[in-house]
Amino acid sequence: MARAMKDKSCLLSEEVLTKYRIELLVKGSVVIAPQMLFTQDDIARIDQLQAEIPEEEVREGDAGDLHSVFVQRVRVDPPGHAPSNVSGTASGQIMELLRK
Repeated sequence: MARAMKDKSCLLSEEVLTKYRIELLVKGSVVIAPQMLFTQDDIARIDQLQAEIPEEEVREGDAGDLHSVFVQRVRVDPPGHAPSNVSGTASGQIMELLRK
């Protein structure tokens, strides 16, 4: 019950949501501080879980663009397949925290 009460107090107000909607329309992206959406415990747990996910280098993007970035994938969505969690249990636990 304490968790539900805490979550409810963290909900974004309609005014704040409107600000983010406008920023998204104008800029095409928006950054929302993690503390606006998650408790400190959730953030610590996500950090802990993501450390279990192996890092991989990506050199070619979906549009054929070339770059060199390192990613830790939680989900994958290969063409013609439904999105799925990466192997291991960490990705499923992260997705559950995001669902909450």
